[in-house]
Amino acid sequence: MIHAVGSTGGLIYPIEINDQTIAPNASLSKDFFIAAWQGGLLQVHPTSPVTAFSWDSETVLGEGFYTNRTRFFVPGDGPVEDRIERFVDVLLAQLDPNRMHPTELTELAELAQHLVAEEAGRYFVHMLGEHNLPDLTETHGEALRVAVARGAELFPIGHLDRMAWGATRDAAGAYHRNAGMPEANAITYG
Repeated sequence: MIHAVGSTGGLIYPIEINDQTIAPNASLSKDFFIAAWQGGLLQVHPTSPVTAFSWDSETVLGEGFYTNRTRFFVPGDGPVEDRIERFVDVLLAQLDPNRMHPTELTELAELAQHLVAEEAGRYFVHMLGEHNLPDLTETHGEALRVAVARGAELFPIGHLDRMAWGATRDAAGAYHRNAGMPEANAITYG
């Protein structure tokens, strides 16, 4: 999240969970933010504007906040500006496979595989748009989720992206070559 959002003077903001900078889709971005928040990896900085928080009335602070308006910082000692680099180093050390339990390794591998599948699916949808093909139908969306999940078990993301690029290019070619071909058939072809 820190690398996706960036840091200004040790503060992390704005965290947009709907723009796919943190994860391949808004649902995963929200899940990652919630996990980071509940894990105590982010704290609200006092310089966050008043509009960053929900209010029950003009004078009573509510319980929620807006991630895209709130300024966050990481826990630790010393100046806020110096904490992020040390914090990232600690987190990376905790992801060292040699220091992880087998169940943690399995969870990490499953998460990575899920992220690869989601990103490959996002890229395929993006490429459909690049080739002026229509949005996925619900049936196509489900077929894509199954295909990228299976593909993520077998291939790295680069291969999946290359397959998505080729599939959408071929689908667009077939659509433009065959006058009268329904758009849904072109997507199915892809």
